[in-house]
Amino acid sequence: MKIARIFDRYVLKEFIRVMTSSVLGFTALFLVVDVFEKISYFVDRKVPTSIMGLYYLYKIPWIVDHILPVALLMTCLFTIGDMVKKNEVMIMQASGISIYRIFLPIFIFGFLMSVFSLGLGQSIVPASDRARRDLDEYKIKKTNPINKMQRHNVFYKGTKGRIYSIKFLDVQRKRLANINIEEYDDKGHILRRINADSMFWMEKYWKLTRVYIRYFKDDNVEKVEQKNEMILDNLEETWEDFAREERDPDEMTYFELKDYIKRLKRGGENATRYIVDLYLKVTSPFANLIIVILGAPLATLGGAKGNKALSFGLGFIISFIYFLVNAAAQVLGQNGNLPPVLAANTANGLFLIIGFIILFMARKMA
Repeated sequence: MKIARIFDRYVLKEFIRVMTSSVLGFTALFLVVDVFEKISYFVDRKVPTSIMGLYYLYKIPWIVDHILPVALLMTCLFTIGDMVKKNEVMIMQASGISIYRIFLPIFIFGFLMSVFSLGLGQSIVPASDRARRDLDEYKIKKTNPINKMQRHNVFYKGTKGRIYSIKFLDVQRKRLANINIEEYDDKGHILRRINADSMFWMEKYWKLTRVYIRYFKDDNVEKVEQKNEMILDNLEETWEDFAREERDPDEMTYFELKDYIKRLKRGGENATRYIVDLYLKVTSPFANLIIVILGAPLATLGGAKGNKALSFGLGFIISFIYFLVNAAAQVLGQNGNLPPVLAANTANGLFLIIGFIILFMARKMA
């Protein structure tokens, strides 16, 4: 219907106007609070204003991604509540437009914001978080970059019962120095121990120099070999397995985190906490759609409709409860008390059910 499209444009125009103000306002508020919290940190290290500005520029994508659901909820309560107060919703319904049809453009916009957040979290946010961490490490804390290229005393549990002990790891040269490799059978008995001065990654295989090999039978040395050079092309472990850097999940895309989890599992490590974070990378952006489904009909009910102070307070309470439930489920999932899929979907599932109930109530009361 032509009249429905006219109302769609009006609703969206008001919604986008209020949402833009909300995003800008919450981002500015977040930045001000964070600056006051960190001001002594920057002053103590005599950080130039330009570096501080760059630090917060890198932080903005993360802030926008995290405050977007709150901004959308506030926008729903303000925009729809104001329309109810001015009897605009009643006029639309008198024109033959149902409450569901009135909310439709807002729901579509909420879905688009979820897709936007998903894309943001897979591209700009991880890159800007890594840039901010490097800026903090090398420009603010003034850590020597060479420390990132070299590591000492690396321990790694590999596949097929292999355990690697490495004294020195040179990232730039892809070299492991003073390395000890022990291989065990399924019963935990040692089969072979390889000691080498150096171990170089040759892109498809490992090259060892000055090698000393001991073969065992029943945990006793049975045979000893010495070699100047040795090629190991049957190891599943690649250079990336040893050189991987411990990073926060926020600094990785979905596929980077997925690959990181594979390496952890291959090394025999528990990756549960990262699996929860992996699922959250997909489910968290859709909080934007769910919050809109809940917020739009909620704005038509109760004493908060049209009352900006009450709407603001209600929005913060709902947002706080959502983030509390989400954080609790995440911790339970990381500790193994909830399956990772359930932990990542608990808050979204609960609030989606509540949203549909409120949507049904709004239709009944319309």
